[in-house]
Amino acid sequence: MNIIEEIVADYNWRSGELAVIKTLPHRYKLDKIHQEMLRTYLVPAIYALWEGFVTNSFQAYIRYINSQKLLVNELDINILTFAMVADGKLNLANPRSDFSKQKVFVEEFLTKINTHINIAPNIPTKSNVNYVIVHRILQYFNLPELEEKYRAPLNKLLKYRNSIAHGERALPVSDDNIDEFTKLVVDMMTDICILIDDGVKMKSYLATSKKGR
Repeated sequence: MNIIEEIVADYNWRSGELAVIKTLPHRYKLDKIHQEMLRTYLVPAIYALWEGFVTNSFQAYIRYINSQKLLVNELDINILTFAMVADGKLNLANPRSDFSKQKVFVEEFLTKINTHINIAPNIPTKSNVNYVIVHRILQYFNLPELEEKYRAPLNKLLKYRNSIAHGERALPVSDDNIDEFTKLVVDMMTDICILIDDGVKMKSYLATSKKGR
């Protein structure tokens, strides 16, 4: 199974789960209160399928890029920077005012640039994959951003999910909300499949690819 087949298989499973979610409140003979309760707790499930897809898809893309055995000068600068930041040994967030720590960093960096780059499979979702976060992840991998039309609906899904996850009931969940959120996730997953497929075909992970995405 190649990377795209792997991602599409995951997409198909999640789309099936979302299709079931849409019907659950009306599939069984539930009273109104229990239907409302079920709809409420389906929202975090919808979000979980979205976050899981983002994480799994980009972990698959990382495995594919790692399999290419690329050197530092062969890798796109966005992906190279992401790889270096994600590397715990380099610890780029450390200011390193002490010379001995600076030397350790240089030694580790020299080791990195003389070997094939191996990107750690850590996708920084922060359990909050809103429009800004997914845009940032796509930028890390030198891929175009999702269309602007997704910004408000995705942020709405996160607003509902976070409210419910914190035990709040200020936002009642309707059948229309469930339909809206499930369609949104399917559409976004479809677009991410296309973006990663294009990235593989166009080799946008290489240093020779178009910059400034």
